[in-house]
Amino acid sequence: MALSPAEIRKTLESARQLNRSRQSTQAFILAWTAWEAYNFRFITAALQMQGLSQAEARDVLKKLQSHQSKNMKRIRDRLLLDRPQGTDSVSSTWRTLETDRHHRNFRERRHGLVHGSATADPRILRRGVDLIAQALTGTELLQDLRVRIRHGDNCDSFAPVGPVLVSPWANPGSKRGTGTTRDVLGWLR
Repeated sequence: MALSPAEIRKTLESARQLNRSRQSTQAFILAWTAWEAYNFRFITAALQMQGLSQAEARDVLKKLQSHQSKNMKRIRDRLLLDRPQGTDSVSSTWRTLETDRHHRNFRERRHGLVHGSATADPRILRRGVDLIAQALTGTELLQDLRVRIRHGDNCDSFAPVGPVLVSPWANPGSKRGTGTTRDVLGWLR
């Protein structure tokens, strides 16, 4: 089950508290959990904009094996009009967290920590917690990214997802029930 907006915010706040008490490894792992949950919620919202319910969107993600980062990247690239790493307001933070090729990005640091193959400088981990907190607090990092709406009653258009760490989320895309899981799966495969 995916984390709710309240659970994501609570996880992030716990990470910030651990970070303040200099428990950087635990803080970073918790902050990364909040980051992953936010990304999942963002993609779920983008799928709901295709006229799907939240349950249908999660079913699509399950069938497309979104737990694998290469699959999540492919899904994200199809859904979004602009890639995060190429969008001015997002690119610097996105690259630092996810895709930087010149320095070890935080995704790689998380992988090393969780799988026991690497250690990390506590100062860098604390910066990672701060960066994730900044990305998810106030104006959410990905909220202005535009989604291709290919299905439902608002098809052949695009719209920004908006903030997803609010409840209820205001869907700017197609109305629920106007898209089909089968059509969306066919498009994203």
